[in-house]
Amino acid sequence: MMKIIKNNLYLFREICHADPWRIPYSFFNAVFCGVFQVFFYVYIIKYIINNIFLFQNFEEIVRIILVGIAICILSTAISSHYNAIYSYVSNQKIYEYLFNCVKEKAASIPLEEYDNPQFYNQHIKALEEISTRFEEFISSNERLLKSIVTILSISFMVMWDEPILLVFLIIPFLIRAFTGKKSNEVKYQRNMKEQEERRIIDFVKRSFYLRDYAKEVRIDNIAVVLKEYFHKSIERIKFLYESNNKELAVLSCIQLFCDELFTLVIPMIYAVYKTVVQRTMLIGDCFVVINSMTICTDAIIEMVAILLDYQRINLFIENLILFLSKEKTIKHGKRKIKEIQSVEFSHVSFGYTPQRMVLKDLSFYIQKGEKIALVGDNGAGKTTMIQLLLGIYPPTEGEIKVNGYTLDEYYPGELARVVGILQQQIHIYATSVICNMLRNLPKNERDYDRCWKALSLCGLEEKIQSFPNGLNTLMTREFEQDGQIFSIGENQKLGIAGMLAQDKDIYIFDEPTSALDPISEYKMIQNIFCNLKDKTVLLISHRLSFAAKADRIIVLQDGIIWECGSHNELLKDNGIYAQMWKKQASNYI
Repeated sequence: MMKIIKNNLYLFREICHADPWRIPYSFFNAVFCGVFQVFFYVYIIKYIINNIFLFQNFEEIVRIILVGIAICILSTAISSHYNAIYSYVSNQKIYEYLFNCVKEKAASIPLEEYDNPQFYNQHIKALEEISTRFEEFISSNERLLKSIVTILSISFMVMWDEPILLVFLIIPFLIRAFTGKKSNEVKYQRNMKEQEERRIIDFVKRSFYLRDYAKEVRIDNIAVVLKEYFHKSIERIKFLYESNNKELAVLSCIQLFCDELFTLVIPMIYAVYKTVVQRTMLIGDCFVVINSMTICTDAIIEMVAILLDYQRINLFIENLILFLSKEKTIKHGKRKIKEIQSVEFSHVSFGYTPQRMVLKDLSFYIQKGEKIALVGDNGAGKTTMIQLLLGIYPPTEGEIKVNGYTLDEYYPGELARVVGILQQQIHIYATSVICNMLRNLPKNERDYDRCWKALSLCGLEEKIQSFPNGLNTLMTREFEQDGQIFSIGENQKLGIAGMLAQDKDIYIFDEPTSALDPISEYKMIQNIFCNLKDKTVLLISHRLSFAAKADRIIVLQDGIIWECGSHNELLKDNGIYAQMWKKQASNYI
């Protein structure tokens, strides 16, 4: 219980950081509504019925009714403003705040953690649930407070004179707490097993609607395999529910029977007996006892359900706390990068695990303006080396220095500001053409001019000009039916154009022309070397036509720098690079 309270206080604090007025307003609304419910449905009705039977002044009764209506209008106005206006705006502020907290924490943790299923599940769960769970949390606390206020108000107004009625409420409360706890345990175990099956179902669903997978599903028999996975998961979920439903049904029957017996039947007999036989209770009091017990029963059912539901909400809060409290293993300093003059790898080794070393003792130096080609077989470690340079992974051993300082001495985001990279797998986002090119928001007309110039060099200018909104046209059909979709080759041209339009110190190209025909590839090579002649360029490519133009070629083999030199030097050495060159050249003969 103390852990749940501690977790709740944590989320209260976070919500107050996002919107300081949300919790006070929600609690005020809950208290006011709870008190009003008792005042109107208990006190005023009791007063009216008793005064009718006692033949009291009509004007006095009307006055009380009007007071009740006025309070009702005020209560409705407060609730309407809170529920229909304020809470919606507040929810967006809180969601944005929590989302940014999770995003910033994720950015401070090395990407190698994403290979850890436990961390990955924590991250996904935190991102998926923050959009709804905090709303459930606030709503649950509102309802709980309203239920407590309702019960206390009725206890003060009615049960002060009839304390025996408290017994009729306590018994079903205890029974419901016990049966509810048992039901929650059964549902929790069922949901944990169901979640495993839902992941399989979600995977199959994605395979049928994601564009890249949907094509393959139509042209081979993998759909049969996916449907079988889907069918088996559905069957296992059905079995889970069938095996648990009997126990849940019995527990539900016990709850309902005890609720009806102790909060309706017995209190009704008691109140009627006091009114008809003993004549110690007025008819209005009799009606109020029955009505109060009904209201209290609803409040108790609500309160027990919320208290039991706290366990589920607490799991979300605990996961959020666990994720946000993770130690920031990516260290950052406060240095800024004015301009990159040099990059140095000094005895750098890296492995995803100690038994799986990908790079071994790499040492080399890159000066400003050099054009460096990284070549090697698949799995040699070329892309991993670039990821180390970008700070995505920290080296297991050795140091990587920019301008003589290690990466962790620089302020967060400095490398991203001065280094541009075109990934091997180009991701086109559901945003405008210019945002996909710049990987940022355009700041001025100069950005547009640079993009048009780059598109002209890459042969896409006419195509983009034909779009209704030019550079502001949306890509993909994620949000708009008329969004533009490019071929793989056009995506690569757009990616290269985007790199040429950016103003960076270092440009990294990872297999930038793998989907282009030889003529287009030649043009792209010319564009890169001509337009970035004063910039530092790192090229990863299996097509050695790129490497031949580089100042230096680094040949990686099994995570080791096997050779290093210019195109002509390596051909003379007649080593690995020379063999690769001869094999590729023979393909064109």
